[in-house]
Amino acid sequence: MNIGRKKIQHFLIVLVILQLLFLVAAYVLLIVPLQDHLGSAREQLEAEEQLLQLLEQKQVDSGNLDEAQLGDFIEKVPAKPDIEHWLVQLEEIEKSANAVIESYQFSKGEGQSGAVAEAETGEEKAQEVGDGEGSGEKILRQFQAALVVTADSFDKLYDFLHKVEQMSRITKVASMTFSEPEEIRGDSVITLYVDLTAYYLPELLNEYPEDDFDDVFLQPGEKTEPFQAGSTP
Repeated sequence: MNIGRKKIQHFLIVLVILQLLFLVAAYVLLIVPLQDHLGSAREQLEAEEQLLQLLEQKQVDSGNLDEAQLGDFIEKVPAKPDIEHWLVQLEEIEKSANAVIESYQFSKGEGQSGAVAEAETGEEKAQEVGDGEGSGEKILRQFQAALVVTADSFDKLYDFLHKVEQMSRITKVASMTFSEPEEIRGDSVITLYVDLTAYYLPELLNEYPEDDFDDVFLQPGEKTEPFQAGSTP
């Protein structure tokens, strides 16, 4: 009887130790990287919000920027939506993070290929940030895109988000959720649902009429239209 009890006690002790090791490993592998990611995301978001506040409050006099300053400025906030170039940047991030953008959908019907071109010329479909229509105040405009992204690990999805936040053009992660891992054709797949917001400032066209903003974001050479194949808009 004593031998049987000792075996049970040893088994329980080993089981408890294994559970503790599992919890420690989960904390180190999942929680700590997530905390680091959230910390960097907060810093990035704070910097972006400061710039957006400056734009909305007209504390940035974009009309007096020299050529170099204007170039830096419009990399962050262009004069036009420039959605196609933004999508090309997302495609590059998708490849470098080893993730897959399964689908994307723009707010107010701007997600289809024809609608993207329409969005480039139709400002009425973009939302306005701030107020003061007709008062001469700069109005920061925005468009939203809902993306479905998959990868075989959380690390790759975190890498995707981190690189999106590091884009030269200000792109805000408005919301995100993860699905539980699921088996697809024998592989574990994790799905990220993320809403992104990007901004543009049409008033720059009036402040710098001599500049050709169509040449600001040139289509990269030998690039196909992002998500044309392998994705389902």
